[in-house]
Amino acid sequence: GITFDISIEDKIMLFGDSEQITRLISILMDNAMSYTNENGKVKISAFRTSSKIHIAFSNTGKEIPKEKREKIFRRFYRDNEERGGRGNHYGLGLAIAHSVVQLHHGKISVKCEKGFNTFEIVLPAQN
Repeated sequence: GITFDISIEDKIMLFGDSEQITRLISILMDNAMSYTNENGKVKISAFRTSSKIHIAFSNTGKEIPKEKREKIFRRFYRDNEERGGRGNHYGLGLAIAHSVVQLHHGKISVKCEKGFNTFEIVLPAQN
C-alpha cells in the first residue's frame, strides 16, 4: 500500500566506503517504509550540485515532534510508540546512519513539512 516516487539524477559518483554507504541507504529506506502510514508515500531523491551530493528520503506519516528531531540520531533512542513504527527497531539505525555520514564528512538532518518527514544527507562531491 505504499507508493514510491523516485527521482535520482544520472551519473552521480560518490566516493567512500561502499559497504557503509549501502548500509546508510538501507537504514534510511527501512526507516521510511516502517514509518509510512497506510496507503502512504515514500519519496527518494538524489542530485548533485557543484560541490555536494544531496540524498533525501521522505515519507508520509506522523510528524516527528520538533523537540525529538535531534534526539532520534542518538543511540538507543526510540519513538515507535508515538509515531507508530512497524517492525523491530532498537534505536540504533539512525545513530549508525549519523555515524556513517560523519565519517564521510557530510551532514544528516530531518525536517517535517507538508505531511512528509524528510531525512536529508549532504555529502561532499569529488570533482
